[in-house]
Amino acid sequence: MKRIFAILIFSVHFFNLVGYAIMFHCLQQNNTRQVLQHIERKNYSDEELVLVKIPVLLPYSTNWNEYERFDGEVEWGGIHYNYIKRKILNDTLHLLCLPNIERTRLLDARDRYAGQLNDFNTSPQKNKQSTVKVQSLTGEYIQSFTAYISYTPEITMDNAFSDFSAPLIHTCSDCIIQPPDAVAV
Repeated sequence: MKRIFAILIFSVHFFNLVGYAIMFHCLQQNNTRQVLQHIERKNYSDEELVLVKIPVLLPYSTNWNEYERFDGEVEWGGIHYNYIKRKILNDTLHLLCLPNIERTRLLDARDRYAGQLNDFNTSPQKNKQSTVKVQSLTGEYIQSFTAYISYTPEITMDNAFSDFSAPLIHTCSDCIIQPPDAVAV
């Protein structure tokens, strides 16, 4: 009986340490997959889309006639948005975004659960300092990058002119002539 109770307490403790983070991560991945399928099937109306304009400083940029499909997401004002389309017009990037209310609720629930689990007081009280949430960069944002490597051919001066210098040396050694006598003026 003690062993079963110890295993039960350990599993509850393990879930409090890591399990809820894994559970919320899986729920976020499931939500992302569902939203992408929803977007691919175009199960949204144009009235639902939100236009975001971002100034872009690109020299010699050209205007795009039509929007192009673009994937991504952003959080603004506590609401998560998924990018649908983008277009550059003059010096502005136009993004059409779809609000992702389910992801917003999910992350709100995660934050409330973590606050309750870690005994943070979420209700505002007077004469108390507010709690600041510090998140790690790797948990919230993982960026993939592409590295470009360029190779420059190496040319040394010895190798570059080796074909030209050999015949000159050979030609000069064949014609050994007495230098002319000095002419008196």
